[in-house]
Order: sequence, then C-alpha cells, then structure tokens
Amino acid sequence: MVIEHSSQHFIEIEKKLSQFTESLKQIREENEFNEADLNTLKIQLKKLAEELDEPPNIKIEYDSASFIDKISILMSPGKRHSNISNDRKA
Repeated sequence: MVIEHSSQHFIEIEKKLSQFTESLKQIREENEFNEADLNTLKIQLKKLAEELDEPPNIKIEYDSASFIDKISILMSPGKRHSNISNDRKA
C-alpha cells in the first residue's frame, strides 16, 4: 500500500514532466518565445523540482495498547487507511 502510494506520486510527476517537455519542444520548434514564456517555464520547472524533492506524506502509527497490536498508515491529507492488524499479541 505504501509502495503503491509512492509509485503513484512519481507517476504523476513523470506525467507533468512529460507535458513540460512537450511544451518546451513546441516553443523551440516555433522559435517564437519571449521573456514571459521563459519565466513561465522557469516557474513550472521549479514547481516540478519541488514536487520531486518532496516525498509523499506517509505516517505510520503503532498502537500496542489493545490485545492485538494495531498499525495505522496515514497517507497524504485526507487519506487514511487504518486498523491493519498485526497478529502479534502484546
């Protein structure tokens, strides 16, 4: 589940990077770009770099207070998969 979530994060970044590359190729082929275009591209590239550097938000919580240990996995804001039981007894 965690690996799948991380993989999806990188797939989304890859799609955005591919779109960015296509935009860059099109601008280069048209040979009509100005400083505003370059600034826009620079901002888009900076955002992509920030997304790539920022790992997906995943937090694992462990609760051993009950008879059967419970592990909760919190992924990104708003997504919570909880009560994954561990068969080990306290």
